[in-house]
Amino acid sequence: MYSLLSAGVPVRSPDGKTVSDPHSATGVLMAPTSDLRNVAAAGKAIDKQMNEVLSYDDGSGLSGLAALSYLAGALKEHLCQNGDFDYQRATLAKGTLQQLPQFRDVSNFNVGLLVQQAGLSLNEILTIAGSYARYNSSNYRPDQPYGLDPQTRDLTELATKLERAEFMAIKKATKAVLIGGVGIVAVSAVGYLVLRLVGIITPDACISEEMKTMADLSDAKVEIVYTNCDTLVKDEAVSVYFSRAAVKEESWFAKWSNHRSLVFRYDSGRPSGPPAIESPGKDRILISIPEVSSVFLRCQKWRNVSIDYNIGHIDYP
Repeated sequence: MYSLLSAGVPVRSPDGKTVSDPHSATGVLMAPTSDLRNVAAAGKAIDKQMNEVLSYDDGSGLSGLAALSYLAGALKEHLCQNGDFDYQRATLAKGTLQQLPQFRDVSNFNVGLLVQQAGLSLNEILTIAGSYARYNSSNYRPDQPYGLDPQTRDLTELATKLERAEFMAIKKATKAVLIGGVGIVAVSAVGYLVLRLVGIITPDACISEEMKTMADLSDAKVEIVYTNCDTLVKDEAVSVYFSRAAVKEESWFAKWSNHRSLVFRYDSGRPSGPPAIESPGKDRILISIPEVSSVFLRCQKWRNVSIDYNIGHIDYP
């Protein structure tokens, strides 16, 4: 039986080659299984079905809507939460979800591999993934191309580059992936409603877990929260919040108005513990972490407290 704590096995192409992954502790892409040819095969099946549906176009646009609905359902079945190739989460016996951050990279690799085999271009893949993330992910990155975290985007792109030569010979769709004059990539109002109806666009795609709480550090309550978002692509973030430390016998109004503020958010890019947070002096807080994938937000000040950072390495500065 596969262990949820396992680091997995190296992914191998049919000729036995491994796939480089600088974010992995092993240096190569890890997964619960070494063979991803079934991912590519599922994409080829989608490509075939899409072309069959679109071949019945009578000019009304109905075949286009039918194709969009089919595509959305297929993506949900294979890639979204608890999909066939969503290795980032597992459903336990009691129905609860277990997060498996060690398989985030291969899950994003699967997105690129399957969807390009389904006949979509890299730009279309990333645009669709970004559209899903915009409506579902609390880690959506409007400052980044397609709104996707750099590491998430890189692993999705990597699959589209490698699969041509190493996984399967790609057969391009014989029809353009435009549906009845409405592009899949655009995810129009009609497309959005279809996606919502089939359950891809859901309000509960992100799961947060409290990693650590410090009740009083330089008069600040510190909360460190890990958030894992599973839409079409997979991303994660660690957030550090500050709020005023509780004091004895304060009024209910003071408690009610004591809202927490986000001061630091980053993508760890790899399974890791919380950052080290300490107070080296009065009204000073130091946040230290050996390495991160990218930084979303970094505040230098909270109230009268100065915040310093010691980040050993940033993959995507």
